[in-house]
Amino acid sequence: MLQMVFCYNAQRLAVQHLQETSVLFNSVVPRLEERSMLEVAVRIYNRLRSFQEDNRLDRLLAIAEDGVIDDQERPEFEAIIADLRQIIQSGLELDVFCSDGSTCEGKEGDV
Repeated sequence: MLQMVFCYNAQRLAVQHLQETSVLFNSVVPRLEERSMLEVAVRIYNRLRSFQEDNRLDRLLAIAEDGVIDDQERPEFEAIIADLRQIIQSGLELDVFCSDGSTCEGKEGDV
């Protein structure tokens, strides 16, 4: 598999292989969908803008200030983590599906 990824310069093959064979990978890395470059760029912009407008970074720093996430802070912390995972997912989609020099025209289905 590694040789195919390098030979074809196709990270998407590595991601697909790991998603199909690794439970650990699937529990850590969000499921990636092949999207157009425009769609991914707009998703990243929208998610970053929303994160900023909702003062999520300020809230994360306030929660982290004492080094402890108490029961009252836990729901908000988990919501912030969910927002960050969406941003990371879109960044990975851009990297995996659009960084190989192709036109990155979205296709149906998940990888």
